[in-house]
Amino acid sequence: MIPWWQPSMTGEEQEAVAAVLASGYLNEGKVVAQFERAVADLYGMAHGVATTSGTMALYLAYKALGVGPGTEVVVPALTMIATANAARMAGADVVLGDVESAGLTLEPESCQIGTSHLPLSPRTRAVAPVHVSGRLADIGGLLSQLTRAASPAHVIEDAAETVPQVLPGPRGEALCLSFSPHKIITTGQGGMVLTNFDALAQELRALKNQGRGTVQPANEVERFPAWGFNGRMTDVQAAIGLAQLTDLPRRLERLARNRELYAERLPVLPTRANEATLWVDCRVKDRDGTMAALAGAGFGSRPFWCPLAEQEPYKAARGTCLTAMVQHKNVLWLPSTFAMADADVIRARDVVEGASR
Repeated sequence: MIPWWQPSMTGEEQEAVAAVLASGYLNEGKVVAQFERAVADLYGMAHGVATTSGTMALYLAYKALGVGPGTEVVVPALTMIATANAARMAGADVVLGDVESAGLTLEPESCQIGTSHLPLSPRTRAVAPVHVSGRLADIGGLLSQLTRAASPAHVIEDAAETVPQVLPGPRGEALCLSFSPHKIITTGQGGMVLTNFDALAQELRALKNQGRGTVQPANEVERFPAWGFNGRMTDVQAAIGLAQLTDLPRRLERLARNRELYAERLPVLPTRANEATLWVDCRVKDRDGTMAALAGAGFGSRPFWCPLAEQEPYKAARGTCLTAMVQHKNVLWLPSTFAMADADVIRARDVVEGASR
């Protein structure tokens, strides 16, 4: 079966990992620093702070920007649950903001169905828009609404599903990435916070390193000027990521070709200029039937997220999610791996088209 997504190796990972093992230093060191710089440069950001996971990247950003008990974080009603879980880990209450119907990203202004504005309150400390499948949330519109509402809330972008590129338009304080197995670059697990703010980058590095801004010499008594924990990536993981970055141009070209072929015949969710989709998502009449047809033809697929209001931990969350509740039911992710050939995509497309008749 051709899976809906399959991480592939470049062949250079083993050599890169072997070099780290031979060095005798496996913890976060110079290889992580190289990976941070390389990823930050791809996104056009000043700083990259590597972490153990995308969830940890979100948590670090929340904590560094003052999210904690007594505060609220607005997250999209339709997102991977990690966006909300990281806020709850930080001690905040999660509030649901509805999504717009076209790209299923957080709607900063008005919705066709649901709330006419973000569910802000005096306790709102952060808003966490999600760039769904690489389609970009309207950060400019969000920042404008926060200004009009005189809200001091920070914007922490969940960019786990973006592909490495300079993102157009204004940015929030932090951009959080994931390198889990379903991403275009994977380190097994891992994440990164990107920011253009020097002081925030310094705070993030201290938080993930038990409160230390820098590592002290081994012959000195350790001093910890602040509270923190261990959220560090290892050089082994970073070596894998650096090796995969060498294959990035080919992967991006393949993903763009996948979407082009699907879009010729199927109602894939729309993209705008400068957007590169990680996975191809599509509206169908009968999601379960379409997935069964794909499976019968040897293709994996994946249903869209379940709205957070239907997830047990967030059933009592404040906010609105009417558009999310309506729109998610007939959307699925099509086979989108960059290991596919044109013939594979065309065959999968034919199956979906046939199931929709």
